[in-house]
Amino acid sequence: MDNLKKGRILITSVGSLVGWAVLAALHPLRSRLVVIGCNTLAASPTVFDCDRVYQVPKTSDAPAYREALRTIVLRERPDLIIPGRDEELAVLSELSTDPVCNATRVLAPPSQLVPVFNDKLETARFAARHALPFAATAYEPEAVAALIETHGFPLVVKPRLGGHASKGVRIVTNAAQLWAALAMGNRLAQECLNPGILLGLDDFSPETGVPLHHAVGDLRHAAEWLLDDTGELLSLRGVISHTEGPRSMHMRLTDNAALVEVATGYARALAGAGHRGVANIQGKLLADGRFVPFELNGRFTGSAAARAYMGCNQVAQAVCHFLWREPYANAPLHPDTTTLKTSIFRGVDQTAVDTLETHGFWSADGTDGPWGDSTGKAHET
Repeated sequence: MDNLKKGRILITSVGSLVGWAVLAALHPLRSRLVVIGCNTLAASPTVFDCDRVYQVPKTSDAPAYREALRTIVLRERPDLIIPGRDEELAVLSELSTDPVCNATRVLAPPSQLVPVFNDKLETARFAARHALPFAATAYEPEAVAALIETHGFPLVVKPRLGGHASKGVRIVTNAAQLWAALAMGNRLAQECLNPGILLGLDDFSPETGVPLHHAVGDLRHAAEWLLDDTGELLSLRGVISHTEGPRSMHMRLTDNAALVEVATGYARALAGAGHRGVANIQGKLLADGRFVPFELNGRFTGSAAARAYMGCNQVAQAVCHFLWREPYANAPLHPDTTTLKTSIFRGVDQTAVDTLETHGFWSADGTDGPWGDSTGKAHET
C-alpha cells in the first residue's frame, strides 16, 4: 500500500503524554497510516515516532499556533486530526469550520461546547442543567461560603480555566488556606470527594494548601467513550487507577455499574448538545456506591495506551470508524490485568532533533520537506 492510499493523521502536541499514548495505540494500524505530528518542543523523543513532524509555536500564542496548524493542513491534507492537549480544543474547533478542513475530520468538540470541557465552572453548570452528578463547585465568594457550610474541609482549589494535568490543584484543610489559594486568581473551590482515602495531607501544609503534585495518594475512577456521527455510542470503557498526585501509577479495567451509568448519561447529554468523537470523565466512587465526577475532558487521555494493552483500543477504533467506516477488532479484554507505569529512557539521533529545531520540519524517510528542498527550510521571498 503506497502513501497515497494510506490514511493521513495529524496528532497535535504529539510530544505530550496524550500524544505518546495515541501513537502507541495506533501501532496495530501503522502500516495503513501516514502519521504527521506537530509539537512546540523538538527535543521530545516521541515526536520521532511520527512519519513527519513540524515544530509549531506555543498554544498560548493562539493566532500564531492557529496559522501554523492551518499551514500544515494545507500542505499535508490530513484525513483526521487528533488533539494532544486540552488547550488546543478551541483552536481546533475553530479550524474544523475553516474551508481548509473541508476534507479533514477534526476530533474536537463544537465551539459552543469547548467551555464545557475547558472551564470547570461551565462543566458544573452543564451537569446541573442535565441533572447529572458532579462535585459541588463554587466560584463566587457567597457560593464558596455555602460550600464550606455544606461540605466542610478539606476542599479542593483548582484553576477555573486551564489547570490541565492537575496543574495548580491544591487541597486546603482550613479557611485560611482556602482564601489564600483563591486569592492566587482564576481559581474555584470544589468539594473533596472521599477525603478519607487521601494520603500525605499532614506531611506538607503551606499557607495555600497541599499541592496535588506533592504525591498525594488517591484512587480514581474514569470512563472514556466514543460517539459516532449520529451521536450513538461506539464504545465506553471504565478504568480504576491508583494515583500519586496527577500521575496514574497503575490501572485496570472496570465495568462498575455506577460509573458506566453516569458516563453514559454524560455521553448522551453531550451528544444531544452536538458533541461527536471522544470524551472522558474522571471522578470518585463514594462509600455509598455512587460515582461522582470532578472533571470532564474532550480528548483521549494518557491512559489510552494502557486501555489498548488491556484490550480496549479506542484510538484505533476511532481511526477505523472515522477514516474507513469500518469496525476495529479489539483484542480480548483483560479485566484482571493491572498495567503499571514505568520510567523509560530512550535515545534519539541528535541530528533529528537538530533538523527539527533548525528547519521546523523532520521526515522519517529523509524526503524533501514541504517547501521543496531536502532541508525542510522555507525559501525566503
